[in-house]
Amino acid sequence: LRITPEIILNHAYDQVIRRKNLRKIKRQYFKDYYYFLETKLLTRRGYKPKLRAGVFSIYKKDLLMVNGFDERFVDRGGEDDDLGRRLYAAGVVGFNPFYHEFPLHLYHPPNRQNGQRVNRDYYEQRQKEIRQGKVRAEHGIENSLGEDEIRIMDIK
Repeated sequence: LRITPEIILNHAYDQVIRRKNLRKIKRQYFKDYYYFLETKLLTRRGYKPKLRAGVFSIYKKDLLMVNGFDERFVDRGGEDDDLGRRLYAAGVVGFNPFYHEFPLHLYHPPNRQNGQRVNRDYYEQRQKEIRQGKVRAEHGIENSLGEDEIRIMDIK
């Protein structure tokens, strides 16, 4: 509610981000970078860093390899973590390169209903399948569930 057209046009988001939140974003950057180094240098087994879908970049070939976001996730919750897990299982190890840039997250209700995580059963099923090597989403870029137009854009 505090974001105005002027703030957007002038890229003056520092006016709406509280210092506490900015510190949290910076801490997350260093945490993500630590896990990246640990994974690359120590060949960590398992999955620790999460893909933060609010702002990320990826090579097109890597996204196509796993068929993008899994459209079977409904409502909200789990789809970005699932994509990160599938990429990691496919051998793609990335890191959060955004220290000075940060996303503004539009509020939505938490991904829990009646104390239960939305998509919990499907999320757990997919984790098992990923551990078995099934890294491609059945319904993603190819074989989409919806009628959305697929656009891949290069941003310079």
